[in-house]
Amino acid sequence: VRAALAVLRGADRPDAGLTELDAAEKTLGDKFEFRLARAQLLAARPGADAKPLTTLAKNPGAFSRDQRFRLFSGLGAVTAALGFRREATELYTRAAAEAPFDLGCRAALFDLAVLDDRRDLQDRVLAEMAALDGADGPVRLAAEVARGLTQLKPGDDAAAAGLRAKLKTAIQKRESWGRLYALAGDLDAAAGQPDAALEDYRQAIARGEQSDGVVRKLVKLLLDRQHHPEALAL
Repeated sequence: VRAALAVLRGADRPDAGLTELDAAEKTLGDKFEFRLARAQLLAARPGADAKPLTTLAKNPGAFSRDQRFRLFSGLGAVTAALGFRREATELYTRAAAEAPFDLGCRAALFDLAVLDDRRDLQDRVLAEMAALDGADGPVRLAAEVARGLTQLKPGDDAAAAGLRAKLKTAIQKRESWGRLYALAGDLDAAAGQPDAALEDYRQAIARGEQSDGVVRKLVKLLLDRQHHPEALAL
């Protein structure tokens, strides 16, 4: 409750929320919820820096394994959103170590590895996904499609068809997962089919996809077609 109150008070003035957290910690001690709330508030400050955020991951020994996982993955999400990919990779790696059966943090870690073109890390995470999700599991297939998109060359219809086949299999297994439709949108955009991409991104958001990248792509496509009310509503 105190962590949520601090974030609420810091919605417009992050320093006010940080002051609230300082008081809560003096009364209740160090809690992982307080650290995550502090990360949110620090990230909301102008010119947010990575070091204060990564410091929040230090000395977590008093927390349970689940709490450490939630702390590391939460800090990973905050640092990734700010563009601190190296720090986010380290944090998600620590989260994965605390939760050997969690696919979500591995999916986030894989995305960072793709952005940084770290093939060694990609291959390691893909192997872990296969062990957890199966070689044809939707999470692993989505990861393979995401990597394939970065390597797709214009006019390579055979490669594009292979990625679409993997995506079709993934959607059949997990139709409600918005990320799969976002990837379909990326495939359609790469193929020069903006109308199909627009519908895919709509489907992705309708199924819970909330990443800034997908929202930006959809907004641009909507504005290109003068669909201003829908774009402003996102």
